[in-house]
Amino acid sequence: MSRRIVLALSVVLIVTLSLLIITACMGESGRVSVTDNGYEASTIRLQYGTAYMSAVPQLLMLTEILEEMLPDDVSVEFINIQASPDARDALVSNNLDIALLPMPTFIAAIENDLPLVMLSTTVVQSCIVFGVEPNIRSMDDLNAQSKIALISKGGAFHLALMLETLFRYGDAERFENNIIPMQSVDQLASVQSSFNELDAITIGFPLIATASDIDTLNVIADLTPVMVDNDLSSFMVTSNTFSERNPFLVQIINEAIREIKTLMIEKPAEAAMILSDYYDNVSVEDVEIQIRSAPPRYEISESAYNRVAELMYEVGIIPNPPKPFSSLPNYDSIPKVP
Repeated sequence: MSRRIVLALSVVLIVTLSLLIITACMGESGRVSVTDNGYEASTIRLQYGTAYMSAVPQLLMLTEILEEMLPDDVSVEFINIQASPDARDALVSNNLDIALLPMPTFIAAIENDLPLVMLSTTVVQSCIVFGVEPNIRSMDDLNAQSKIALISKGGAFHLALMLETLFRYGDAERFENNIIPMQSVDQLASVQSSFNELDAITIGFPLIATASDIDTLNVIADLTPVMVDNDLSSFMVTSNTFSERNPFLVQIINEAIREIKTLMIEKPAEAAMILSDYYDNVSVEDVEIQIRSAPPRYEISESAYNRVAELMYEVGIIPNPPKPFSSLPNYDSIPKVP
């Protein structure tokens, strides 16, 4: 066989192999896939809120740590969504990639077989119950007909209130018939209105300071210890689809979350300085006190998760006996303690 024929056959072989490699990387659309690099998303849509519950995504946004860690061809879009059910629905409908869900909201989603994946726990939110009228000085001044506003039924504040009333009165559902879901800013607007019909409101940081300046409000219960003891934090959550298609990005997101937690734990004054520009009318000192009193945790408490899930079943928030924490599909990769 001549050298010319050998050379020609070699060229054909190289071209054929190249075509096979390119074809193997093609998707149904005919475009070259980048999943071999561990991701296909060009933008990460990440939700945040305005309360301290969102401190981790807030700091991700304000420090730009996540952008610095991502590949050059991937950007981040931060989306302000206040209500947890709205964030959950956006995640499930593929209009959001990373959401912040309170533990009870996540548990209910898992019990309804929604395709969600927990990435990390974040912080526990401070929670204060204020009596609206001067004559409401304690929880004992409320009755089964008292109207109590909180952010959402089935959320962390709701579960904390149930646990508090279970401890105080042996009845977790004492106020259930008169719970009014309402955003915190709307609660404050309501109590300052002449048409207010509320008897009590539940407010988290940073609006606790605003509520404390309203003369007609009295602190009647601090639910923060209940929140802390039961690890009623919020979880950074993604969808099964995003997790499966972007494992490399999920790894980076988890690393960025851990960096933010380390900043808050080891340098609370620096984290407070950053957040104080975001929280209107709240001093750096007050933000630092909040961080020190309710810092983030690297691990979630498995027993707390199971305990909250069981309570949700007992009071009818979820209809069936809950799945244990160990049944989560990515259980082995979740940072946790017993």
